[in-house]
Amino acid sequence: MTRREEWKMNKKKHICIITYGYPFDKKPHSYTFVDKLVCAMADQDVTCTVINPIGKTFDKNNEMPPVRWKKKTAKGNEIELFCPRYLYFYTKQVGKFNTGIFTFHLFKKAVKKTLKKYQIKPDCLYAHFIFPAGATAAIIGNELKLPVFFAYGESTPWGIKIFGKKRLKKYFESINGVVAVSTAKKNELLSFSIVSEDKVAIFLNAIDETVFYPRSREAMRRRYGFSKEDFIVAFTGNFNESKGVMRLLEAANKDKKIKLALIGNGKFKPEGENIVFKGILPHNEVPLMLSACDIFVLPTLNEGCSNAIIEAMACGLPIVSSDRAFNYDILNENNAILVEPENVDEIYEAIARLMKSAEMRSTFSEKSLEISKKLTIEKRAIDILKWMESKNKTD
Repeated sequence: MTRREEWKMNKKKHICIITYGYPFDKKPHSYTFVDKLVCAMADQDVTCTVINPIGKTFDKNNEMPPVRWKKKTAKGNEIELFCPRYLYFYTKQVGKFNTGIFTFHLFKKAVKKTLKKYQIKPDCLYAHFIFPAGATAAIIGNELKLPVFFAYGESTPWGIKIFGKKRLKKYFESINGVVAVSTAKKNELLSFSIVSEDKVAIFLNAIDETVFYPRSREAMRRRYGFSKEDFIVAFTGNFNESKGVMRLLEAANKDKKIKLALIGNGKFKPEGENIVFKGILPHNEVPLMLSACDIFVLPTLNEGCSNAIIEAMACGLPIVSSDRAFNYDILNENNAILVEPENVDEIYEAIARLMKSAEMRSTFSEKSLEISKKLTIEKRAIDILKWMESKNKTD
């Protein structure tokens, strides 16, 4: 009996999750969405082993997790994690050659060595995201005759350009399925013609409803020392061009009544008297800060399915975000104002509309909560696991 056939049997499943990133004590904010899904799967009586190869660079300040460690879910279920080191060459174009080829093959080698060294024998491989983890899972799964799935939710993958569609189509011929995090991402993946449509299913990102829910606005403002009268706009994300933190700052500067709570960090350094908070927060404190705010604004240029937006919705916040396809599964005219994310005037006008209308904010808040209640991480994990079992094919 092959392990693909064993997957069909009524027994506890063992899933090996291959990922490019995973949170640990010194970097608790990295890839938290992967950790949430893994924990939710482990809480469904699934044995979860994580392999997260860590690229070694010449940056001496690069914080690294232990090579082997364990963690427990909130419900007490254990997850074992392996973080083998590999030499990281980035993805730089040198003439006709791209160093990403070396990076990919060394990442794949690190996963294979870990499976062999620690005698890890899963029933299934599940990867985040398509490169380098998904392609790695596809190749190794084919060699070991294992069911293979990967999630697709990142920006346009670098591997498309490096490897070419013909080779990638061959890599992905034998995979069992792809989890697309939004309708837009499913359509984007299908446009590459490297996987067939029957293998792709949409599972929107989700929140832990035991962490993300509305708190008392007044109590949270007292907690952070915010004024009762201020109109506070929340933002969560990397301080970079894509997420649009500086466009938001420029829009807020048009009216001194608008204050900003900026959760995150990055290469951009927003400054101003209207910023009431700026910096990283522990994940379980993010909903406390969100609850102290009036609305959430994210003028982002590219998303899979924004966890930050769903988290804000779960805290009851009206949303201002991008009028782009990646938002259409979770945002509409009932809970959000959609804007051109590169148009600062549109961003400001949307904020001003919500600032002037308590009735609109209340209506949007109710709809945000209504939608977010359907997007729980427990339900997502259960639905993905059921779908994975239905998509498995025996030899």
